[in-house]
Amino acid sequence: GVLQSCCEGMVIAWWDMEAGGERVLDAEQVRDVEWSTWSSPIGWPVVGILAQLSDGTDINTTSRSTSGHLLVSGDDFGKVNLFAYPSSLAGSACRVGVAHAGFVSHAAWLCDDTRVITTGGADNTVMQWRVGRGGSGRSSRALYDNERG
Repeated sequence: GVLQSCCEGMVIAWWDMEAGGERVLDAEQVRDVEWSTWSSPIGWPVVGILAQLSDGTDINTTSRSTSGHLLVSGDDFGKVNLFAYPSSLAGSACRVGVAHAGFVSHAAWLCDDTRVITTGGADNTVMQWRVGRGGSGRSSRALYDNERG
């Protein structure tokens, strides 16, 4: 198996776990890997989540749904964004929710893909977001409602 990581400098690295954790230096070797999860804010499947004029460092967290059809991100501006996955076209459309008073530090899906949990870094809050389907049932028309228990 291969492990993917990224750093604040927006550099992606891959590690071959079957070879004792050796670093993979040739991106061609991991081009066709089907990742079991996706939590990196950078990479080909998520290049479309970057807003125009963004250098990518304002995206703090991403999480792909268990089904592999949706991606949620959290940013420095308190926004929680829902995209279709993959989101490989620049400026991909998304649904936006705002509830945190500052940056969103983490986002994660529940195992049945019906809800997303986010945490705020500045406000120290935990938010639960319900993810529903639009009239057509297509994931690209997902609705995003904030539940503030």
